[in-house]
Amino acid sequence: MPTFNASEIIGKTLFAKSDVNIVNASGVVLGKVKAGNPIGTVYSWITDKSNGDILWMFYDSSQNPYYVRHKEGLFDVKELREQGVMTTKEREDQAKEDAKPWYQKLGEKAGKTFITIVIVFAVVAGIIYAAKSGVFKKK
Repeated sequence: MPTFNASEIIGKTLFAKSDVNIVNASGVVLGKVKAGNPIGTVYSWITDKSNGDILWMFYDSSQNPYYVRHKEGLFDVKELREQGVMTTKEREDQAKEDAKPWYQKLGEKAGKTFITIVIVFAVVAGIIYAAKSGVFKKK
């Protein structure tokens, strides 16, 4: 299962992958969101001091907060990805790529381009040689 940084989820809409209970600040169940439906746009998160669980915080249309306990498999990761959320690994890889100096990036791209040019040249040269040597002539 991919790992996301909680701060990446702020401002994103969570969708229920399975039925999800919504609760108030006291932990009283207020209702349930059925699988496939949006839970809401994440405003923040809190940590349950009794067990360390993360609860995602949302606001309803009347600006009343409600919460959903985080549990792996409850949320549709595909929907998060479509909203541009990157995994922690992807974020680290992107940071490494961004940290490379311009000349290293240019060198990597030029190397790939050079290989492509060599292959195309070899194919074209082979076709020209075959055409000149009569390989394509009818007998």
